[in-house]
Amino acid sequence: MLRAFLLAFSFSIAAGAAVPRACVSVVKACRAGGFVPGKTNKHPGQGIWADCVRPLAKGKAVRGVKGVSKKAAQACLTARHPKRKGKS
Repeated sequence: MLRAFLLAFSFSIAAGAAVPRACVSVVKACRAGGFVPGKTNKHPGQGIWADCVRPLAKGKAVRGVKGVSKKAAQACLTARHPKRKGKS
C-alpha cells in the first residue's frame, strides 16, 4: 500500500516538473489569464499550450495575458519540443 502511494506521488511530482524552465513565466501568465493545463475537453478554447502559448509564439495577442513577448513564447515552445525548432 505504501509502495503504491509512493509510486503515485513520484509520478505526480514528475508530471508537475514537465514544464521546461523557459516556460515558467509564460505558463504563469497564461494561467493568470484563465487558461487551464491538460486536456481542455471541459474548457474548449482555454488550453495553455494550444490556445495561449502557441498564439503568443506566433506574435498574436491573447486576451487576458500580459507581459509575455513573442520571443519568450517561442523559446518556451522550442524548449518543450526541441525537434520542432522554429515551428509553432
